[in-house]
Amino acid sequence: MNGKIEYEKFLDEVCNRLAAYPNLKPGNHYNSPTPTLGLSVPQSRAALKNGYSFLKLPADNVLQAFDHIWFNARFFEQMSQSIYFYEKKSLPEEHFRTISGWVDRCDNWAHSDGLSSIYARALEETPDIVLPVLQSWNRSDNPWKRRQSVVSLLYYSRARKKTQTFEVMIKLVEALLNDNDYYVQKGLGWTLRELYNRFQDKTLTFISKNISVISPAAWQASTEKLPATTKNALLAQRRGSK
Repeated sequence: MNGKIEYEKFLDEVCNRLAAYPNLKPGNHYNSPTPTLGLSVPQSRAALKNGYSFLKLPADNVLQAFDHIWFNARFFEQMSQSIYFYEKKSLPEEHFRTISGWVDRCDNWAHSDGLSSIYARALEETPDIVLPVLQSWNRSDNPWKRRQSVVSLLYYSRARKKTQTFEVMIKLVEALLNDNDYYVQKGLGWTLRELYNRFQDKTLTFISKNISVISPAAWQASTEKLPATTKNALLAQRRGSK
């Protein structure tokens, strides 16, 4: 293959496929500087379902194609094709190493959540490889990496057959309690919500202990699905701690 030239053709194929959909309404969504074509998620997913020519290539070349698309596409939906292809796939170590680099171009919660679905599965299957990456992201200057460090721990606990211990996961959550980024705090709260689904008593103890320092954004996400009596009791404690 002729490297970059061939991969650019694959990007063109994706761009042309998505541009063929009717009623495109380009704009900006997801509070992201990356523009969107205005496609619905079902439309965007259908484009991948219909197949691309490069999907017939060996797996390593397919990954190089999607890696090129991720870093060179102009529009949100074009980038999303890379996430949709890998979100339910098991990843060999070298593939995870490549896809973990995609967080460097992440600038919105939707792509962040999509990457979390990939990284959470990888953590479940190869924790010795993935956990150290999440732990390093937990201390990153990049807020999207910090968000990944907690959201990727579970990303819908009901989908996880096995998880890290509560103690390992809560350490990463605790490190971000005072983080000043809104999307990190939303991710932190979401992670507490999912931790509650697996470790109810330990999570409630943690929330109660840190009731006065949990941010409003994290509080809303972490308590939104608690039983009403439990939520009301915590809310009363939170109000009394101010």
